[in-house]
Amino acid sequence: MNRKYIGIEQMDYINTISIPRLKRVIEGDQGGISDDVNWQGGGSFVYVELMEKNRGFLKAIREAKNQVELRKVFEFMLEEAEIDFRVDLEKVKDTLHELSLDDQKRTLIKIIDKNQLYYNYSEIDDEDVRDLISDNDYSFNKSFYEEGGK
Repeated sequence: MNRKYIGIEQMDYINTISIPRLKRVIEGDQGGISDDVNWQGGGSFVYVELMEKNRGFLKAIREAKNQVELRKVFEFMLEEAEIDFRVDLEKVKDTLHELSLDDQKRTLIKIIDKNQLYYNYSEIDDEDVRDLISDNDYSFNKSFYEEGGK
């Protein structure tokens, strides 16, 4: 089919729908456009996931079962999370304990910088980030971005 493309998924069905579909196309599946162009199969694909940054905090907030657990998440956020620059963090610190558990969760979710849910490639050589990446993942990223994904 002489096609190159990047597919992006944000849902959890990557392993149940997207990857099996790509495998069937490579094996010569005749569904969709494949039949029209007499596709016989072939090719390959690479599947990668973004490295979580603030997204991990979102999950931890949602999964906290009580205010003690949520407080630990918040304390870790204060050390490591990227907080939205528009937030009055001192006010949040002073008033968070006055809220119900659900309102505390909503507040913590709101203060997270949503532009920093994942690490950017530009941070890959930062000492703190490099310690989080396996040598294989580091090498793959370097080859993918610096050699044009070849």
